[in-house]
Amino acid sequence: MSRLYLLIGLSIGLNYGLERKSKNKLIVIFGRPGAGKTTIAQGLAKEIECFLLDLDVCISKEMRNNFNKGIYPSLEERKQFALDACAYVDNELATQLSPNPCVIAFSFVNTDLRDIFRHRFPYAQWILIDTPSQVADLRISNRQNHFYKGNKPSSSSHSHNHDWLFAPVSFPHHILDGTQSLDINIQHLIRIILQDDEQPL
Repeated sequence: MSRLYLLIGLSIGLNYGLERKSKNKLIVIFGRPGAGKTTIAQGLAKEIECFLLDLDVCISKEMRNNFNKGIYPSLEERKQFALDACAYVDNELATQLSPNPCVIAFSFVNTDLRDIFRHRFPYAQWILIDTPSQVADLRISNRQNHFYKGNKPSSSSHSHNHDWLFAPVSFPHHILDGTQSLDINIQHLIRIILQDDEQPL
């Protein structure tokens, strides 16, 4: 299917089909740090009318500083972040006047973060960017102007440092290959947005 037909179909879907579950369709692009989530989300925004939400704005200064020290957020810190992020998304959705999709690109490394977000937004479509750790680590090392640089876990006695690992995904979701070209992944993503009845993995 050509990009032109994909975009025409998406436009029709936006005008007639997106208010069944919510005024705005919610797309969550997630995966390990360095998977390519933000790049894909920004590429999608150049192809279709949608708005991007950056959950990094909900990460506290203390959490950012701890990341730089190799200290991963505790369960309580992650819970507070998740609640703040849900409130932020709620507020942004409430102020939107158009039915354009809302796209969130965030790692959602841990199951507790995912569970809180999925409970609040059960209609969201989850898209996993599946990227090998070696590729993701190389991308992280080349990052500019981002607080997370792939710092190794601290050797201090923080019991939650094992939570740096990306947890297996146990709920229905779609998968994009993070090593594919940006153009291919954007076309796949548009198909997913169009096809509400597609059965995720």
